[in-house]
Amino acid sequence: GTKGFQPVVGWLVCVEGAERGADYRIRAGYNYIGRGEHMDICIHGDPAITRDRHAMIAYDAEGQAFFFGPVNGKDIVRLNGKAVMSKAEELQAYDKIKIGSTSLMFVPLCGERFDWNAK
Repeated sequence: GTKGFQPVVGWLVCVEGAERGADYRIRAGYNYIGRGEHMDICIHGDPAITRDRHAMIAYDAEGQAFFFGPVNGKDIVRLNGKAVMSKAEELQAYDKIKIGSTSLMFVPLCGERFDWNAK
């Protein structure tokens, strides 16, 4: 199919919350975050996270940049303690994001130093 090769481009690591110590893979394009099993990134055990699309993290392979933001506009998410409102913000290595009562650290793989598409 068109899906094909979907390598990991980075990780979120739970540093505070029900799943402390767990890691979640980020793939290129949009990754929707929620409590539901059908989410790209499923975080269990935090009732403050909505089942469906609470937030998203995206990797733009062409621009070699990661972005994080809310999806449905009902739930406030935080980046390094500051609320991210309507527009996604660019992520830097080791940024801390908060979704519900869960805190996650962002660890990139792709970017200036590595790219799956590099020849």
